[in-house]
Amino acid sequence: IQLSVLNSLQLRFYSEGVYDACAHSLKLLPKTTEESGPKFVFFHCLTPHPPHVFDENGKFIYVDPNVENRYKKKKEYTAQVKFISNKMLEIIKQLKSNSAQEPIIIVQGDHGSASSERFEDEIYWQKYPSKELLVERYGILNAIHIPEMYKMNFPTDHTPVNTFRVILNNLFKDTLQLLPSKSYFANYRKPYNFKLINWEAVSGSNSDSL
Repeated sequence: IQLSVLNSLQLRFYSEGVYDACAHSLKLLPKTTEESGPKFVFFHCLTPHPPHVFDENGKFIYVDPNVENRYKKKKEYTAQVKFISNKMLEIIKQLKSNSAQEPIIIVQGDHGSASSERFEDEIYWQKYPSKELLVERYGILNAIHIPEMYKMNFPTDHTPVNTFRVILNNLFKDTLQLLPSKSYFANYRKPYNFKLINWEAVSGSNSDSL
């Protein structure tokens, strides 16, 4: 399909599907407070990851995702970030005000953007990831709301690998050992071939010394 005239239709349907799925999920999330009893709610939304399907007011837009680097479309990407940020703040207020017991809320990204690199050129960026790219991709939002009744301290070098360990150890007196706060790099073709990132050694235009 990608090599035929049907590609444009496929991309359109894909973008509309992402929009519908995210918009529907965002409507359902505040309603989780209506479920009785203790609960663990995991919510995942593709936005603000490409394709760019939301304008800053939450209306559908279409931007061809089949381009060299979708993160280069900074105007469209920024619009999505504005929308989802405002929407999540609105939902968080609803969750806090409508919950029978003040909830613990974690808002976390899985990776940052990649506007600084020829990101769709897999061979180049995966073999020679620049320091700028690594900083941009590994810089994520990691916001944690803890009710004041629970006294928890997160270390200054905290990474998400230990988020639930800290919370479970404090909340339920678990004894989960904290893991080293390290970052690893892998490419799509060999996703389990991890390379430890030495941030002090990463310098210059590329990072051969990962």
